[in-house]
Amino acid sequence: MHTRTLARLIVFFAIVCFIFASCYFFYWAGIDDDLITLWSGETLGRDWWFINYNGERSEMTSSILAALVAKIAYLLQPDASYLLNKIFLFLCAPAALYLLWRYRETYLPKPCADVMGAATMAAAASDTLLQYWSQSSMEAPLHALLLTWYAFLLIQYLQNPLAGAARKLILSQLLLILVRPEGFWAIGATGFMLWMVHGRACLSRRYAMVYMVPLAGLFVLLSLRFAATGLLFPNAAYAKMGEDGVFLWGAWRQLSIFYTFNIFQMITALMLGASVILIIRDIFKNHAIKDHIALAVLTLMILMQALFFILAGGGFGQFRLLVPSALLIYCMLFYVLACYGAMGLKHNGLLAVALAAFAIWSHKDVDRWTVKLQKNGNPHIAMAAYNLSWPDSIEQLNREAMSLQWAHSRDMEALDNFIRNGMDAQLAALGNIRIMSHQAGFFPYFIKHRYPDAPITFF
Repeated sequence: MHTRTLARLIVFFAIVCFIFASCYFFYWAGIDDDLITLWSGETLGRDWWFINYNGERSEMTSSILAALVAKIAYLLQPDASYLLNKIFLFLCAPAALYLLWRYRETYLPKPCADVMGAATMAAAASDTLLQYWSQSSMEAPLHALLLTWYAFLLIQYLQNPLAGAARKLILSQLLLILVRPEGFWAIGATGFMLWMVHGRACLSRRYAMVYMVPLAGLFVLLSLRFAATGLLFPNAAYAKMGEDGVFLWGAWRQLSIFYTFNIFQMITALMLGASVILIIRDIFKNHAIKDHIALAVLTLMILMQALFFILAGGGFGQFRLLVPSALLIYCMLFYVLACYGAMGLKHNGLLAVALAAFAIWSHKDVDRWTVKLQKNGNPHIAMAAYNLSWPDSIEQLNREAMSLQWAHSRDMEALDNFIRNGMDAQLAALGNIRIMSHQAGFFPYFIKHRYPDAPITFF
């Protein structure tokens, strides 16, 4: 069988296996923050900016782009907006995986791109962190798709500015600004890499447009947000950032645990450290970084996402900040193997297959990952499906899909009876109700859906 044909078959089966593993082992994944984004999307258009549960201008969601996806889902089918939104965001994960194959010649030497590209994708498809958060109904898989696309476009543009990647590179940076509050760092990364590769020529009009246009877009977004809310960033950005050294130290410890979870993760950490040393060496060799553009870009993306994980203070929910760079880690590993294997094309191909097999083997212990990611999860979808009732309407199908998620299942059991039966009595007795709650997901979302016009205020 021809090598490329075999590689394409591996790519196909890798995507199929990823979809199966994600749905089977992590159907329950996520946190209740997805309903905050869903509310922001559903109510988009009632005002000229986003609104909170009280109808006030407030950007509760941490992803404008994810809120737009939620709005599309709501417009297509209001009674199944949660399910459609979950499907749309989930599909971003296999799409991101496919980019590893589509752009294989961007980050790998051309002679071994087919074999190593397929091996890279097979290894990445086994990544448990990506499998988990792709089921979360949150922006993580969308962010992974856009950051992976941006990284490959940046590599292409740095290697050949005339290759027609400029417009796509500008678009990818604008989308990253919308997908996460910290997405603006891509603009700085673009400017930094242009300076490292082209020196002062990066200030010329030829190169400046690829970071000045996104910078103008960022200025417009910040101006609109400040005019609407009086803040430069969404509410979530201020709530999640680490407030002092205790938070930062805790986040560093969590990151250390992540990179020492198993042997494969330790190898990844060592290779990342070696890549940093190699790049620093190249920087002091009069811009010799031109010889390792792909490695420099991939390493920079990985380090920046790790930095924002630490600045966000760590925590279970913040592990989704590591998902966008998860695929780039595999690209870095196989790039190093391809360029420094020094064993010839045939043997490097065998090493790539061995590394992919080792990565898949390292991620086989799903039950251990389940405990690490969320103790409340149930890793057996057949048991959960058995307990579901056959939906007799689209609305019930939407609700059954929501009940599979561990956080929503917990909240349904605790609060659903009060929302459906107890709230009427409270409204009749008290009239105006003020509710103070740290829970901004399930409870206010369903209260406002069931009583949209009632005098209920959330704090």
